Amino acid sequence: MKKAALLTVLILVFLAISTFAQLDIDEVDVFVNGIIDHSAKTSGGTIDEIRPGDNISFIARVQNDYSTTDDIDLDDVIISFRLKEIDNGKDIFFKGDKERLDPGEKAQEIFNFAIPYSVAQDSYSAELIVDYDDDGTSKRRRTSYKFNVLKDDHSITIVRATVQSPVSLCSPIVPVDLLLVNTGNSDETIVLKINSEGFGTLFRKDLLLASNPARLDNSYSQPASIDISKLEIGIRNLVVQLNFGPNTVEKSLKLEVIDCQNGVQQSTAQTTPQTNNLVEDQDGAVLITGGPSTTQQTVRSGDFNYTTGLIIGAIVVLNILIILELFGILRKVKKK
Repeated sequence: MKKAALLTVLILVFLAISTFAQLDIDEVDVFVNGIIDHSAKTSGGTIDEIRPGDNISFIARVQNDYSTTDDIDLDDVIISFRLKEIDNGKDIFFKGDKERLDPGEKAQEIFNFAIPYSVAQDSYSAELIVDYDDDGTSKRRRTSYKFNVLKDDHSITIVRATVQSPVSLCSPIVPVDLLLVNTGNSDETIVLKINSEGFGTLFRKDLLLASNPARLDNSYSQPASIDISKLEIGIRNLVVQLNFGPNTVEKSLKLEVIDCQNGVQQSTAQTTPQTNNLVEDQDGAVLITGGPSTTQQTVRSGDFNYTTGLIIGAIVVLNILIILELFGILRKVKKK
């Protein structure tokens, strides 16, 4: 009796294993900023101390566990990944390509994403999902994971700081594109400066950034206008500097400053392959444009100079002489 019961149990275990082993989650690897996290397993796991802005690679590989003697293919194999409610309440979701696996064949998907900068310190649920068709029957495998986001008490991140280069001294006001985010657990009063080595502070602004990622003032994304008129021509080093409490965060930029003769905005003479055109503007001005190496000019009614007067006077005198000469010829003809 005991042998029969044991045999029944073994048969049920075998059937259970055979039922769930047609598609195997063969391997799962998680990389955080390029470094493997060994806590992620095929059966699940918790990835600890994830920071705002961290780059994550989630790699999943599955295999058709049917033997070649079974000769059963798995169709419509789709590997998906979902990290729940981490992006201001929204999910990060990826869906891989549809695959067909022969017995023993494997398929792999790599899901790359970044933890949002505006994220609350919390534990976030994730799920690896594998859908497939097993001999006409739709099936699904799920494996659960946890991503624990940890934030420092005081942290401000310069997400973006860019400046267009080169810039001409003819246009000395230059915008610096900025994106600053409070990635810590405390509200921060910040002094934002943009400095240039040897030329002091080019921009200064006081900011208050909230720690709550749901608030609009959790980040600052307005351009900072700097005056480069005092900078020397050449490659200049700029430093975006954030001071908050005893903490300082910096990011360096390179800015090439050129003079007006080399600046695009300075040059009025431009080589263009177009023919000359006369266009009258609203003020009655005639704009002469076009032609290679032609300088755009504006000739307005009332504009007059000495040379132009001499030419017009000469033309008038010449016309008078011609008229008088014709008049004399006509008189001679009449006398005859």
